[in-house]
Amino acid sequence: MKNAEIPPLCIEPIVENSIIHGISPKKGNGKVQIVIKTVDKKIKISVIDDGVGIESKDFKLGFGVRSVKERLKILYGEDAKLEIKQNEKNGVTVEIEFPLKEAKK
Repeated sequence: MKNAEIPPLCIEPIVENSIIHGISPKKGNGKVQIVIKTVDKKIKISVIDDGVGIESKDFKLGFGVRSVKERLKILYGEDAKLEIKQNEKNGVTVEIEFPLKEAKK
């Protein structure tokens, strides 16, 4: 995975959302974790925060997440996915998955 191609501006908007909507409203400190791994010839990126979470009745995709989703669809079609999940205890996990490609050197 050392030379894996990751599309530009796919992680930053998700991390920014975690900080603005999850961590900032929380009392005290918070944590955002980014995990990148390969699974079955795909790259899986997880952005996990321990913030305030999302109330399902208030949830809608914002501009940043919609942009990432559209960019992935243009680049990878149905082979890409973006999922947003409420964590069991608190916070949100956003998972992005797309085919593994070698970066051009």
